Amino acid sequence: MKKQNSFGGVAISGLVNIWHSLYDTEKQQQIIAGLTLKVIDRLAKRDSVNYSQEDKKSYFTLNTQELKIELDELILEEAIIPYLRTLFSEPYMDEDGNLAGVIVDNKSGRGIKGRYFIEATFFFSLKFG
Repeated sequence: MKKQNSFGGVAISGLVNIWHSLYDTEKQQQIIAGLTLKVIDRLAKRDSVNYSQEDKKSYFTLNTQELKIELDELILEEAIIPYLRTLFSEPYMDEDGNLAGVIVDNKSGRGIKGRYFIEATFFFSLKFG
């Protein structure tokens, strides 16, 4: 569930088109793969990734608009029902105290029941001083 109208977080909304290397600092071993690598490979097929060096082990730039399209396609291919422009309000618990649904707010109203829930928002904070 996202309050934005697209997937991709800051990479999309903030136009962060430079991603770090998938390799360790010595560029000897790949340490990042999974969904990140899958998205990069898919963007490469769209000619939307530019590597900083020919060895493809340094940072790279990408087309954020193509990233937005690619992430939408990934969601649709996996038959995930996305809830964009939706805010989580509170959990809905059954009589045994188990999660039975979530109460959300969007233009369609409130509330969602389901068997599984995945919250895919990434938050972080920096402390200065």
